[in-house]
Amino acid sequence: MPWEHYGKMDQEDIYSIIAYVRSLEAIPSEIPASKADFPMNLIMRTLPHDGEPTRLPSTTDELTYGEYMTNAAGCYDCHTPSIKGQFIEGMGFAGGMEFNLPAGITRSSNITPDETGIGDWTVDEFVQCFKAFDRQDLERIDFSKDFQTPMPWSMYAGMSEDDLRAIFKYLKSLDPIENEAQRYTAMASE
Repeated sequence: MPWEHYGKMDQEDIYSIIAYVRSLEAIPSEIPASKADFPMNLIMRTLPHDGEPTRLPSTTDELTYGEYMTNAAGCYDCHTPSIKGQFIEGMGFAGGMEFNLPAGITRSSNITPDETGIGDWTVDEFVQCFKAFDRQDLERIDFSKDFQTPMPWSMYAGMSEDDLRAIFKYLKSLDPIENEAQRYTAMASE
């Protein structure tokens, strides 16, 4: 949960998310009381800290708006490699975060403007990469077979093209980081 990033969003956006979640039909269930073991029980007392909300930038300031949307989309958290839950300093957006799936390990892509990332992409290629999933006739992804990715393509496909263009502009403004992330490693057959 990228709570640190969500804490930087405009307060009205946070209220809108809460209103949306409250509009969903409740699903009755019994949730047992949770009990955190050490060291999580101590960590939970120190985290999270209060949010630091920012104002929603004007869409006419495409770079600042793109930075805001990149933050709200949580791109950093999945596209930054980590070791033991700690992001690797200087590798922001460079890809390589590992996701263990039933058929193997998939890794996030480098989304910095390096040639190992989105360096030679055009804005239209970036937008269409998402908009290709803006169809309701797509079959659900079966994570039990072959190469898959936890990237929520269909969710981000619902963004406007202007939002995606702004995100692309912001990503292209970052310092390029060379990191050829191996996309997929299949599980060994038993």
